[in-house]
Amino acid sequence: MDKLLIVVDFQNDFVDGALGFDGANELDEKICERIQQARKDDEKVMFTFDTHEENYLDTQEGKFLPVEHCIKNTTGHKLYGKVADCVEKDDIIIEKPTFGSIELCDYLRDKNFSEIELCGLVSNICVLTNCCLVKTFSPESTVIVNRNLTDSFDKKLNEETFDILKGIQVVVK
Repeated sequence: MDKLLIVVDFQNDFVDGALGFDGANELDEKICERIQQARKDDEKVMFTFDTHEENYLDTQEGKFLPVEHCIKNTTGHKLYGKVADCVEKDDIIIEKPTFGSIELCDYLRDKNFSEIELCGLVSNICVLTNCCLVKTFSPESTVIVNRNLTDSFDKKLNEETFDILKGIQVVVK
């Protein structure tokens, strides 16, 4: 059966931009290595992009988090560092206007992956949300989050997120 690696929102604005935080850049090399291993193992690779428009501050999310970030066609929207160089033409690219991705759900609806691994940023927001969607739309897949490739600006919430994920039968390794 096929396997899928999903790199969630490893974008400039979450690493060293508008919502960047200490330590996020340390994931760059490790995520690159995981992508390279996925390719060797013939896994599919997907990248999600948090994607907002110029009117971000007028959206519901913008009202709760009034920090412009990941505005389409800006440097902050692009993938960070070495991970940006890991994208290949056959990879699946999903731009999502909110935490979770309906396009990801649609993609998974008719697939039968044995294993789906997620990594990236931010653990307690977009990684968590998309894990819930993956569990919903691919209930027989083993869903994995690699804690060494996933982080948050809030270390307490990061650890609590891993506990929550275990509670919904996500393998946290």
